[in-house]
Amino acid sequence: MINSLRGFVTIAVCSLFTVGVQAQVPDEDSAAKYLLPETMLLITQSSQGQSQTSIMWIGAGHYRLQSLQNGQQGVEIFRDDTVYLLNFGERTYTSLNHERVVAAAEQTRKLLPNAARPTVQRELRETQRLVMFQSKWPCQFWEVLEDGVLTKEMCVVPLKLLPNRNSVRETIERYNAVFKDTDTNDASLPWSDFETTEGLPLLVRNFVDGKLHAETTVTSLQPNQPPLPKRYELPPGMTEITGNEQ
Repeated sequence: MINSLRGFVTIAVCSLFTVGVQAQVPDEDSAAKYLLPETMLLITQSSQGQSQTSIMWIGAGHYRLQSLQNGQQGVEIFRDDTVYLLNFGERTYTSLNHERVVAAAEQTRKLLPNAARPTVQRELRETQRLVMFQSKWPCQFWEVLEDGVLTKEMCVVPLKLLPNRNSVRETIERYNAVFKDTDTNDASLPWSDFETTEGLPLLVRNFVDGKLHAETTVTSLQPNQPPLPKRYELPPGMTEITGNEQ
């Protein structure tokens, strides 16, 4: 969930952006939403012998994802329908909204002719496997097949069972709207199957050539956490990497 999101955003940013103006704190769409209880997730991701631990706070229409990897702090903030990636080492940040996603997709279409773009038959399939998470929430397994080959499996807890379900739902739906109506690969988005599963993935396994390639696990799910609006503000003194006018 973490690297897939960061990977897509990085590709779009590198193709569209250059150094620009000083950071400004985005306007709040509704200050009251930042005072609602939040859900905190502790996430562990492992791939090819390496692991990464992250913390995610989800509020009503916003989230903060904070990770530690190779000694460098990485932070993503989603608010006001925009994804912000913060680079503390260079004191810069990049932002991605629906307009920029559409522009990146259009650039990709120009670089990759239709004849060269592969068509993959994707199938999302519910299974009968069910486990209990934290001895509290039932977690249903779903499988993703591409051209009949298993590429991903997810263990999903129904959102209707979570205390903060409305806040989590709003965040997921607004995040997915950023990538709506583009050619973005479903596999690169953490909540791309939400409309079908109606749940929050607590375990995601990705397979390549029939072998486990990466595993992302929510090791702790804690609803009703005290809100902290400052989590979603951009630090002062950072420079935004903005787009070139075409």
